[in-house]
Amino acid sequence: MKKILLLVAGLFIFISMQNCVKEYDEFGEDSVFYYLNGSPVIPTCSTVNNTNPMHVLLSNDTLRVHICGNIQIDYVINHYQGKGLYEINGTNHNTCTITEGNTQYHAIDNHKTFMRVLELDTVAKHFSAVFEADLIDGTGHFLKITKGRMDVKYDN
Repeated sequence: MKKILLLVAGLFIFISMQNCVKEYDEFGEDSVFYYLNGSPVIPTCSTVNNTNPMHVLLSNDTLRVHICGNIQIDYVINHYQGKGLYEINGTNHNTCTITEGNTQYHAIDNHKTFMRVLELDTVAKHFSAVFEADLIDGTGHFLKITKGRMDVKYDN
């Protein structure tokens, strides 16, 4: 009987903990989500006329993605060729920067920094991607973005 009670109590605790924090893949359509140094972030724009946290611009073969919020995240993918994985490193001229107040962080070469474009529909203005980044500022302060995902309509 003790074993059954312990099993039921353990199962109850497990089920209860599943509802505490949404995981990044639970946010779905019309959302942007990532972890910044392990803490979950759902960005929102702070400007009066724009509440969309995403801006996407495809010009010639350059894709620019801007995420608003308390910190600004900018990805620039050169030689964009459609859906796929785009690594950020010193040799391909793709960039990822974060601006937090007056501090700017840049992607660290040879670290896990990428954007995987899942969909870019320029007619319906829908963009979907996953992303991660290891960044550093001029003083050596480190930022880590993990489990980033965006699936949004954008307006430019």
